[in-house]
This record gives sequence, C-alpha cells and structure tokens, in this order.
Amino acid sequence: MAKPIGGRVSCKAAIHVCRARFGDMWCGAWAKKRYGHGGACAACGHGEDSWAHVLLGCKHEAVNGAMTNRHNAGLRAFRAGLRLGSLTRWLVLVNAGAVDGEDEQRTIPEWMCPDEAQKPDMVIVEGWPYTAGTPAGPVRKCGRHKVRLRLVEFTCTTERLVGARGASKAEKYAPLVSHLREQGWVVDGQVEVVAMGVRGGVGAVSYTHLR
Repeated sequence: MAKPIGGRVSCKAAIHVCRARFGDMWCGAWAKKRYGHGGACAACGHGEDSWAHVLLGCKHEAVNGAMTNRHNAGLRAFRAGLRLGSLTRWLVLVNAGAVDGEDEQRTIPEWMCPDEAQKPDMVIVEGWPYTAGTPAGPVRKCGRHKVRLRLVEFTCTTERLVGARGASKAEKYAPLVSHLREQGWVVDGQVEVVAMGVRGGVGAVSYTHLR
C-alpha cells in the first residue's frame, strides 16, 4: 500500500486525499455523523474534529508546521513547473522556506523596493534574464525585452472558498502593487493567486494563471 503512484504520491497519501474529498475521512465529525457522537480535535483540543479543521485550521504546533511544509512544497513544485514553460529564462524570486540550510529568499529585496515588509510567495521579473544577476533598481527594459513584475501567491484553502481567497489576496497586496509602481516598476495587473483546494480541487481562475 505504500508504493508511490507515478513515483510521487504514495497510495496511503492518495487514500487520505480521497477520503477527505468524499467526506469519508476518519475524524470526530465523521463519527458524529455515523454514530451520533464526536469530539474536539485530539491534537489541539479546540474546534470540531473535522477534515477542514485538520487540514486547514488546527493550531497544534506539529499540525500547523505540516501545513506550512505543504504550502512550501506546493510552491516549490509550482516553481519547478515554471522552468518547463515560457518564463524559464527570467529571474524568479520564491519565498518557499529555507532550503538546504540557506535562509529563505526575499521576494521583495531592497533593490526592488526599499523598506517593504510584505513578501508575496513569488515575484517573476519577466524580461530580465536570471543569468544577468539582479538589477540595481527599477528597470523597464533589458535589451529588446520589456521588463515587468508579476506577483504570485500560492494558497491552500477549501474548494468552496477558492474564489474568496483570490479576492482577499488581491486586496492584501494592493498597497504593495502601488508601492512598486511608485518606485518605477511596471507591475502586471494585481497579484496572481493560484488557489488550490486541500481536497484536490483547483479553481477556474487558477487554471488561467497556470497557463
């Protein structure tokens, strides 16, 4: 049962995803539905012990850390996918946690926007080759290529809230978009939100960004 599917996802993990997706994940909420009684989360002791709480809301240190690892792993996989597309040659900054003992990468470094605290998951400096190092400051052209910034957020949520998460992220990063434009950068629209449902669903808008 532990044999990986396609070398990436174990059968055990796939079974858990399927059970969560179809409401058959063993938890207090499932026991309450079937047997008439359930309980609070066994890990944190708060909230209903449901798939939504376990996968998205539990504040226990170990579970919360697993959620962060899930986010970072998904973001790194997304970054690897970019290398197969038309954006592969441009400079990409990714905030996906520390890798190989090195500090996590700053997606809004000083040369891009001094004293900026916000840090989206990914910034693509489209038009600026990654082989050219980093710009000294705002640029609008590199050779024959126009340079623009594309801000990307990767988020995990329930399938029901995929659209709402996109709107909230756009609102959150609107001041950053304005700040970058004031610095002299060309910013492509608003932040592009790739929202994934924790039970395997992907929003239609996310498909647009993925393309």
